[in-house]
Amino acid sequence: MTEPVIRLQTLEAEVATDPDTTLRIVGEIAEVWGGEFRPLGRSGGTLTLPVLSGVHRGLVEGPLTLAEGKPFVRLAYMPNVLEYRVRPAPVMFLLLGALGAVVTTVGLFIPALLPLMPIGITIAAATWLFVVARLQNHGPDEFFDQLEQACEEAAT
Repeated sequence: MTEPVIRLQTLEAEVATDPDTTLRIVGEIAEVWGGEFRPLGRSGGTLTLPVLSGVHRGLVEGPLTLAEGKPFVRLAYMPNVLEYRVRPAPVMFLLLGALGAVVTTVGLFIPALLPLMPIGITIAAATWLFVVARLQNHGPDEFFDQLEQACEEAAT
């Protein structure tokens, strides 16, 4: 495991499935997410997940531990951000929108740019709405929500 960039908060959950079923479900959901779960016995393993946060994309990895109790299994995940980068495409669109906003603002003070103001407003609004409509967020919190739901369905 490489040195983490950022340490995130520990996530904890209690699920009503046995440890073997819980580990199997963790592996299945991690695979669906495009991540990886490497089990280390019945007490947990290492979980690697891709994350999206606005215009950022990254990868988190950390130990997932299981503690058996009656009637629940307690899960704890201590993720560390290994990689966190800005996605260039949304940033370029936002810069295009900023250019439209600059044209609109400067057009108020320079009469020669007045005919370009409607174009600037349109570019600024369209790019902002395009980027905001496509923003996605998913990370360890959403993974744990999905894991709890899958374990609940498996227990019934």
